[in-house]
Amino acid sequence: MLHLLYGTETGTTEELAEETGPLAEERGLDVVVMDLDDLTMEDFVDVRDALFLVSTAGDGDMPYTAEQFWLDISRAKTPPLPQLRYGVLALGDTSYSFFCAAGKKIDAQLEALGATRVLERQDCDVDYETQARAWLSTALDYFVEHPRTD
Repeated sequence: MLHLLYGTETGTTEELAEETGPLAEERGLDVVVMDLDDLTMEDFVDVRDALFLVSTAGDGDMPYTAEQFWLDISRAKTPPLPQLRYGVLALGDTSYSFFCAAGKKIDAQLEALGATRVLERQDCDVDYETQARAWLSTALDYFVEHPRTD
């Protein structure tokens, strides 16, 4: 099961996740599209494959729908996540000092928790469409070509 998990302020990453769900299904992947706000830590520790689509709010802040998730994975008591394979698509605006900071923070914290990054994080500026869709296509191909065997 591939989880498309999004954190959004204005709805852009939600829209990308919703568009990507059917593309994943067309490739034969089972997929769940979910707002990070709706994901409990109890459920998250069981997630094995995930793509995070995260925008940055303000000057480097988490979008409001990813704030609780960020707090949860940043706590000292957060369990290791060696079972998780993931990728991060970060949206931001280069006119801000902390370009794509939310996605960068989530990516670094997941790595620190022992998760396996399956492709490099993609940082996208305001004209994100072409770059984001290409990255998402590559990410979906990875999960098709590397199915879970455990």
